[in-house]
Amino acid sequence: MWRVLFNALPVKVNLERRGIVEYASCPHCLFASEDIPHAFWFCSKAKKVWKLTALWPLLAGFPGGSFADLFCWVVDFGVGDDFQSFVLVRWSIWIARNTFVFEGKISSSKDIVDRAGRSWMNFLLASSSHIGFRDRVLMTPVWAPPLVGSIKVNVDASVVESVDYFAIGIVGRDHEGNVLFAIAKYLSENFSPHFVELLAVKKGVRMAIQFQESHWIVESDALTVIKSIQSSNPFAQDDLVAQEIRTACSNSVDASIIHCSKKINQVAHLLASRCLQLKCNILFKDTIPIFLKKTVIFDRPL
Repeated sequence: MWRVLFNALPVKVNLERRGIVEYASCPHCLFASEDIPHAFWFCSKAKKVWKLTALWPLLAGFPGGSFADLFCWVVDFGVGDDFQSFVLVRWSIWIARNTFVFEGKISSSKDIVDRAGRSWMNFLLASSSHIGFRDRVLMTPVWAPPLVGSIKVNVDASVVESVDYFAIGIVGRDHEGNVLFAIAKYLSENFSPHFVELLAVKKGVRMAIQFQESHWIVESDALTVIKSIQSSNPFAQDDLVAQEIRTACSNSVDASIIHCSKKINQVAHLLASRCLQLKCNILFKDTIPIFLKKTVIFDRPL
């Protein structure tokens, strides 16, 4: 990364300055000169890559400047694994550029993002390789997968009571722990935390039915919400929503709404928190945002 920040990469502009190449045009778009800001940010090829990542809502807010300014933007405003994700995607863009220049092979934007994701997971696995067998047993993931043919949906809400907005995180996984969808909804309403958690369960139920109509589980760490669903109270203001959830359960062959600890619910929690921070919706299908991969990989059943 230091070579990028100190303009020490062999981009076309630097090579032209040294007399190594005659023209400095970008090998991808052929229109602009290939300096470091263009290669990793301004080029249409690079922009397509960044837009496929979970970093895009953060990067889209970048007010402009050099690539070093963009780097500082991620450091200052990123959360969780944003910095690591940014570095890996940048590296993957450079690998794809060199493969095209020297071998004539074209990498799609998805290929570039996937390479960054694989590198991140390989790093996580390598960094935990020193753990002994006994420690691995003790560290067995507490998230329990559903039975074969079923789906488990974890939901959580992120609420700031002093403001009029909240976010809901929903993650659906199959019996192998594979993520089927990761959705976060940002809503501008002033509801109680209890009601927001109830809405999260309702949305989770709808998504579960959409993917697996008859066999599903929805998990929430909001114990009072689970109790309100299990015990009808016609005088409660939120009982209409709870009744809708109970009806959905009764119409399915094998469905349940269960309570889980916050530790088990980390993936949905991180998703809702990121959505609240960015103030925008998040939607991934058959894949996972980079910032969730670390948590998901350690949740996978052994």
